[in-house]
Amino acid sequence: MKKVLALFFALVLCLPLSPAAFAAEEEEVELADYTYESAKEVIAAAGWEGISCSVAQRKFWLPAGLTRMELTEEAKEAGYLACYLSGDFMLSVAYLDYDGISLEEYLDAVTENGVRDPRMEEVNGVDTVIYDEPQKDGTICRIAATTEPDGQFLEFVFRTNSEKLDDLIYVCIATIRSQS
Repeated sequence: MKKVLALFFALVLCLPLSPAAFAAEEEEVELADYTYESAKEVIAAAGWEGISCSVAQRKFWLPAGLTRMELTEEAKEAGYLACYLSGDFMLSVAYLDYDGISLEEYLDAVTENGVRDPRMEEVNGVDTVIYDEPQKDGTICRIAATTEPDGQFLEFVFRTNSEKLDDLIYVCIATIRSQS
């Protein structure tokens, strides 16, 4: 567990090392809803370049410039499936067991723990809990979590230290969809 935490903190410390290459001048377009089509409209209007990724039977879009990191055995054992990183943006994807709680119970639990803006949204037809985890250093930490058929949770944890990338996180979430 110490190695997982060490990896996590090392990644967070790397966030301020490169410029926000994908936060260039952009045309203002609002994300209408959490659908892939709506996200594609925002991506096209903003002129963002990106990559298509796949983890745990989910496909999603991420901005260009991210590198998929090699996970340690400890991270894999802790449930991490993937970690993508650039100088000011990070996404980790984990498959976690919360003792069979429902998505509604998950939402209640995170709400009781004082997260910001907790809500249930439909993301490409899948109920998803989205919220911001308060960070002492001002980093944005936004989580999108959903349940899998086996009762496990799939959590996408986005981190950035750039307010300019706040909307980009919502667009990334809107692209998460099933591969089947």
